[in-house]
Amino acid sequence: MHFTLGISSISENTCERKLYIYIISRLMKRFLQEEAPNIYMRIGKIIHTLLPITFKKLFPYIEYYYYRLKKSLEESIGLAFKFVLDYWIFLLKTQINFNILEKSEYAEVMDNINVQLPILIEHAKSLIDVNNDNLINSVIDDEFNVSYEILPGVLLTGKIDLVCFSQEINEFLFIELKTGRPSPTKHNRQLRLYKELFDEKQEKDINLELWNTKPGSPQSGFQKIKKLRKYKDSELNKLKIKIRKAIKCKNVEDLPPTIYFPGSERICFFCDYCDHSKVIFN
Repeated sequence: MHFTLGISSISENTCERKLYIYIISRLMKRFLQEEAPNIYMRIGKIIHTLLPITFKKLFPYIEYYYYRLKKSLEESIGLAFKFVLDYWIFLLKTQINFNILEKSEYAEVMDNINVQLPILIEHAKSLIDVNNDNLINSVIDDEFNVSYEILPGVLLTGKIDLVCFSQEINEFLFIELKTGRPSPTKHNRQLRLYKELFDEKQEKDINLELWNTKPGSPQSGFQKIKKLRKYKDSELNKLKIKIRKAIKCKNVEDLPPTIYFPGSERICFFCDYCDHSKVIFN
């Protein structure tokens, strides 16, 4: 028995039946069809590249604007972001020329980028420590690959959006960046799993932050930095139990029950994921 499970996919499957179907599909190598690329995926990809490329490769630009041109920290980050964004604008326009992208889609992508950019800049300021007027960049890595054998032959894999280290407080920081509607339960679980994978070997404390750049009410999780509190229950231990139970399922009847939404005529009204069970058990 050898198969891999994506940490992001595991975290998103809040429905236990859906989680089991995903695990069994990976076990039986009957991979479910992935969602086709869409506008929101393009937006997410662009936002996700702005910060790491700027902080890892173009940080001298931030320093130049800040020290030489006497710009504010916020202005300096924004001007440096512009170099990366200009590349994406060129790439998107090229896709229009080759009929890969519609002009209306391009306009929607750029509208979303422009409203999220000020929020990202505000968040990004927290990654720079200003010490005696020295700018100290706390970003270490991005898209950091993670793999962990949770059970014999079962590998968890994922990528941490941003890994940072603050010299001031001598602690690590894992950041998960989201550009769409907040889903606290899913995203919190994803970050906590990453933390638990490193806690066993890491002596320094690891802090967790969930970033959202979509405009909306901060009370609902939009456009804010959420610092995750410490928790007692182990996400890894709970996941191990569910994986063991899922592996024992031999037919549809062995799966957890479907969820009934009150007032609806359909079972699991907003989801058709259970249709995949016919594929993996046949």
